[in-house]
Amino acid sequence: EDVNNIFTPTIAFSLASSSFILCFSAYQLLGDVSFLFALKVLVLLSFEIKQVIITSYFGDKLMESSSKLFDVIYAHDWTDGSPQYKRLVLITMIRTYRPITLNVAGIVDISLITLKEVLSTSYQIFAVLKT
Repeated sequence: EDVNNIFTPTIAFSLASSSFILCFSAYQLLGDVSFLFALKVLVLLSFEIKQVIITSYFGDKLMESSSKLFDVIYAHDWTDGSPQYKRLVLITMIRTYRPITLNVAGIVDISLITLKEVLSTSYQIFAVLKT
């Protein structure tokens, strides 16, 4: 919860701004532009896409790693331990049953699906501007 409270505003702003920057930058390329300007816009597009990919990828890796933690804890030989150890293992398993996720305002979990949604939103805004 602390991690989400700290990073939610930053991630939300980053994903929203990247979506608009991608769409408006692509829209600028539709006009008659010089080669140097087109190169600058393409570099900007690549950096914005890279930023969304990195955020989405590591959010997905966090979810994947934390979901495997429950299985790893359960699979080790904890049944032969002391009652206190068994209790601690069970408490840990209860806490790790739900995977840890980065999310935006508790609405959207940051994962590779988020990458698809950001790119889809950018394209939809681009298509509206183009028409």
